[in-house]
Amino acid sequence: MSGPDDTRRSHAREERRHSSRPFLLVIALFVALTLASLGAGWVLVHTTLSSGFDRPVYEWAIQHHTPILDVMSHPIDQNFLRFGVTPSYLNIWAVLLLGYLLIFRRRDFVPALLAFVIAFLMSSAILYLNSQFLFRARPFTVFPNQLTAAYKASLLHWTSWPSGHVRDTTIFAVITARYLPKLAWLAAIVALFVAFSRVYVGAHYPTDVIGGLLLGLGLGALGVLAADSIWKWIEARRSPRPDERA
Repeated sequence: MSGPDDTRRSHAREERRHSSRPFLLVIALFVALTLASLGAGWVLVHTTLSSGFDRPVYEWAIQHHTPILDVMSHPIDQNFLRFGVTPSYLNIWAVLLLGYLLIFRRRDFVPALLAFVIAFLMSSAILYLNSQFLFRARPFTVFPNQLTAAYKASLLHWTSWPSGHVRDTTIFAVITARYLPKLAWLAAIVALFVAFSRVYVGAHYPTDVIGGLLLGLGLGALGVLAADSIWKWIEARRSPRPDERA
């Protein structure tokens, strides 16, 4: 016959199995996302499958500038408060979001912070692998344009695939939508405008920004899933079990 100790050990084993499932899922999806990014990048670099789409969209965007769009794109394109390689507007976004959660929704502050850290660690890993195995030249090296020599020089040694601005902004949008769902629509609009602006200023192919959107969605979702799972695990360890209360 099994006694109370055996029952507790059985419950503990079952809890460990359940708690490990989300992390195994995150790892599996991260591997799949990494392989998809590398595979799509290889196709874009080594084939001409996307040229029929990239060229007309890119040329239309850079030939239809307006004063309003120029002003709106400027703070995205020009970093005035750079921290590491993170664009300035994302630094401001992070401070506002995490500051609001810390003051008004403290319960969500740590999970949101964890989601950012995990998502950007995974993003850095994919970026490193892309940089080791792929290099897609910027579109201004292929298509006619009127960009300044200084602007081209600032981007020339950075791979075009995928768009880092779009990837990171989409990660922010997903995390914002999770912890401040009322602002999900605004976060989505910002991410889409950043995607448009990267083609508009001549920095990326359209397929680069599409890749950045998809990669950011995946990384943001994985960051949220991992962070929420970690936080639930921490809270479960803090709470006494029913048999310990008795």
